[in-house]
Amino acid sequence: MSKKVNWGIIGMGVMGTQLSRNFARNGMSIALYNRRVNEVEEKVAEQKITAFSELKNALPFEALRPFVNSIERPRKIILMIPAGEATEQCISEILPLLSANDILIDGGNSHFEDTERRVALAQKFGVSFMGMGVSGGAEGALHGPSLMLGGNHNAYTAIENDLQKVAAKNQKGAPCIGWLGEGGAGHFVKMVHNGIDVLFLLKKNSVNTMENNSLK
Repeated sequence: MSKKVNWGIIGMGVMGTQLSRNFARNGMSIALYNRRVNEVEEKVAEQKITAFSELKNALPFEALRPFVNSIERPRKIILMIPAGEATEQCISEILPLLSANDILIDGGNSHFEDTERRVALAQKFGVSFMGMGVSGGAEGALHGPSLMLGGNHNAYTAIENDLQKVAAKNQKGAPCIGWLGEGGAGHFVKMVHNGIDVLFLLKKNSVNTMENNSLK
């Protein structure tokens, strides 16, 4: 393969697909990987490229090694897969394929303590592992999410400009993205953010219930 792409994105579920479209729309060349499960998940990345015009120049893969080899060094790869066993397995499979100074980013809802452990594991391979909270749901992933990153600061500075392009913008036009500290700081802040969201919903539901009861 003569020309390599800027970014790799793993996981073509709703969030991964929407974020991929966002990256492509903002001028970045991307490789897309989705695991192959016979008769269940087959040629998923190819199907996404066919379905969405923004992805027409993306490269589809079902095997990790050629996916990794298609990305320019130092590689920048985002995982958009369910937290837990799926993330754990993918990380264990991809780390031996990466090179020193590559950057591997977990954009799922992993617990910050798992992210801390994975940061230490990746360091043994010379890889910078980062946890990235992604807020805004599917629409945010497509049109501009809020991005909360934790991990090595030098790695953050290497990806900041690209991520600013895809991030949400505030009322003053500034990108909603930040480096929040070493280790699992990004996923810790996302956990707090999720907790606040739940509290707001509970409060709203309580107010609605009280209002409904008062009208009876």
